[in-house]
Amino acid sequence: LELGLDITAFKSLSARINGYSRTSKNMLAEVPVDAAYGFTGKILNGMNVRNSGIELTLENNFHLSPRLHWYTSLLMQYNRNKLLALPGGVTAMNYGQRRLEVGKPIDQFWLLQNNGIYNSDEEVPVSGSGKALTYNGVPFHAGDPRWSDINNDGVIDDKDRVMQGHTQAPLRGGWNNTVQYGKWTMDLSFSYALGNYLLNSEAASRFDFANREGAEGLAGVKEITFWQQVPDAEKYPRYNPWSLVKPYQAEQTLFYEKASWFRLQSVTLKHDLAGYSFVRQSGLRKLQAYITAQNVFTLTPFHGGDPALADYFGYNSGYAQPLPRTFTIGITADF
Repeated sequence: LELGLDITAFKSLSARINGYSRTSKNMLAEVPVDAAYGFTGKILNGMNVRNSGIELTLENNFHLSPRLHWYTSLLMQYNRNKLLALPGGVTAMNYGQRRLEVGKPIDQFWLLQNNGIYNSDEEVPVSGSGKALTYNGVPFHAGDPRWSDINNDGVIDDKDRVMQGHTQAPLRGGWNNTVQYGKWTMDLSFSYALGNYLLNSEAASRFDFANREGAEGLAGVKEITFWQQVPDAEKYPRYNPWSLVKPYQAEQTLFYEKASWFRLQSVTLKHDLAGYSFVRQSGLRKLQAYITAQNVFTLTPFHGGDPALADYFGYNSGYAQPLPRTFTIGITADF
């Protein structure tokens, strides 16, 4: 379903509004099976997801003076997704490090809630039967994280994880501008995303060196990143990295960060040389010089670098190739 409306006012202002609701049906998903089968799951059809939202485009052309003109275009896209069904009539299931529940968004994180650190064994909660708090059967000790026991059963496990945030920004869009003054023209292109979050798994891996260095693959080669510093490292508690409760696993609110961003994608400055005598004498119909800068700057509260480099599931590993800032100088000519 899609509904649209176009509006024009004051001869130069135009607006386009589109509302939509789209349902993707019978998508594939891996459903868990009994361990006795020897497999982690089986892939079945039957996952339904609805995306709904609104798109708004505003355009205006300002004639500020006979020589000064400004054209601007603003695009805003707001989208929400919702899981409608899972294969086999299942209402909830774990999906790797994520959890899917019918009626909730599919792009949420599934996190343990941090409340500091245990400074001594005496601070670890003890149940009425005298048993200390455990994580999947492993007792907590001094130097371990304080994770919230959401269901108050004396055990920290997946039942105490909370679904929160969005890996995909609910609101995103762009803002394009062209300013012309006489023979000079400047084009500016901005993009933005608001309301998304990321897990700073790069910082988690650096602190989790006790487990990381024994792993197979690129993440186990410490020489790749040993010379780098963790931004704002002082904000992270100094847990015991050798603890069996995996204190620096990425799936906790300790590494959960806002990742909204505002980026100047490109800026171009052009000068029309057609009015000069040497151009007229050369027979050229058009001659224009320009300079362009790409990926000029990004504003974001995220501490792990450029949020656009994170993967689809919202993890910023630090291994993605950074987007370079480039400059181009050139001339265009029409004969």
